Amino acid sequence: DENAILFTSGDNDTWPTLYLQIAEGYRTDVTILNVHLLNTDWFLSSFSRREPGFPLKPGQYNGGGFRVRQWSDSVVAVASDNVPERYYFGVDSLPGDTLYINVPPTLDAKYILAQDQVILEIIKNNKWVRPIYFTQPYTWLRPHLRIEGIVHQLVPYQNAVTNRELAARNLLE
Repeated sequence: DENAILFTSGDNDTWPTLYLQIAEGYRTDVTILNVHLLNTDWFLSSFSRREPGFPLKPGQYNGGGFRVRQWSDSVVAVASDNVPERYYFGVDSLPGDTLYINVPPTLDAKYILAQDQVILEIIKNNKWVRPIYFTQPYTWLRPHLRIEGIVHQLVPYQNAVTNRELAARNLLE
């Protein structure tokens, strides 16, 4: 969708996409974030210069705000978005007021990586303004991701059913 945030995870989905955007000027409205590069300050700080409205505050990462830190299983509450049309759901599928995301440790069963902290902050600060997509079903977000062709969209629902018409349109058109 327009003005989306796209989390990529490897060379094959990051660099061709960035090439199309930078060299060809295609879909410059989309912010492309490589999940593994979220562990670096230089990658994050580039967004404060390029995108003033980016849903992550510059002070959070400049100077090393995100680092590997101790973590135990936690449930993170995110205010939900009550606009089902935005997610191609019928009005009978209203989400609850809050989306609860179970976030386990992501390193050695007792730490959380910087990339996971960044993703959580973007989700919380974005407040459902920009659609968020992942090229790979991110493990702890899997219950809140809906496949839409070759990407998975973060939706304010638990175990959202694939919209077959939308997935077919995205793949075939």
